[in-house]
Amino acid sequence: MMFKARVILSKQLSLLFGNFEVINVEPFDMHTSGRYLDHRLPGLKMNPGLKDFIINFTGGYPLYLELISNALSNRPEGHERDAYINLADILEDLLFNTAGILNQRFSNYIKRFLDSSASNDYISILYLVASGRNRIKDIAHIMHKQKKELSSRINYLLELDAIARSGDFLKVSDRLFAYWMRFVYQEKMHSLSYDAKNQKEKFHDSIEELIREFLKQSQKPLSNRVFELLQLFEDDLMQIERKKIRLNHFREVKALAFNYRFLKDGLLGRSSDSLWIMAIKSDALTEQDIAEFSKECKKYHHKSQRKIIVTLKEVGPNARLRALEEKVWTWDLNSLNQILDLFSKPRVIA
Repeated sequence: MMFKARVILSKQLSLLFGNFEVINVEPFDMHTSGRYLDHRLPGLKMNPGLKDFIINFTGGYPLYLELISNALSNRPEGHERDAYINLADILEDLLFNTAGILNQRFSNYIKRFLDSSASNDYISILYLVASGRNRIKDIAHIMHKQKKELSSRINYLLELDAIARSGDFLKVSDRLFAYWMRFVYQEKMHSLSYDAKNQKEKFHDSIEELIREFLKQSQKPLSNRVFELLQLFEDDLMQIERKKIRLNHFREVKALAFNYRFLKDGLLGRSSDSLWIMAIKSDALTEQDIAEFSKECKKYHHKSQRKIIVTLKEVGPNARLRALEEKVWTWDLNSLNQILDLFSKPRVIA
């Protein structure tokens, strides 16, 4: 278990051998996932938006990418309209059908909680988090649980790596398992009279709606998506790269325009006690970008000012060092998607 391994490395073995640098083996990143699908499906002309949806849906897990790409390669290529339906059919076979590989995988996984005396609590927490009601205070309110009792349940799920924590938020560790909890397991559990045909149609509709929403969001400019994200903040804490961040509730969010050659789009968020100034750049950051942005921020006078640049590229060492000097936070694609995940929004696929 990852959670237990981290505890052992940080608390127990460190006494014997000193501190360890812990490196997590993560799923494929966006670029690697895209290359993997291209390699697996060389003769299939796939809508780029649908390919991006698969990357978002699977979270980059190689097993899930392999299963979906295998199924796609075995289906005849249809016209554009059929692409949505074909993908929904494939996910239905894998996730919904009783004989589906992933349905069996997740059904077996969930059994470990069913024998527990607190099984209802564990299932409820997993379902709520998977459904986007993932703030700890909201879960406690919905479940009518005291903080101490809820904490013991959450800690157990953390130890099993079923969920992960980021400040005041929880998220299901396995992205595809979360979708299965929402659209398959819980739907069947809540159904008063099981109707296979009706359940299957409902699942199919849910997947197609997910695809449509993903494609709709992916068409929006990056600045618009960040703008909408800022409006969801409610003073909760989250964690990025071991740094806790208060996501201030803004009473005002507005667009900014910078008059620089490579730095043009920005946002300003104003709360009761802080001011966030953000620059949005799809390309790689340079030291000059950071210097110009820092200069721009000096026009605003506030005792609690947060300076952030969002970029879709990895931040190089020189730019990162300059950002530290200027006290500018840099959010790359991975950081941005971590925040989008917490608010159940589709990831940005660059």
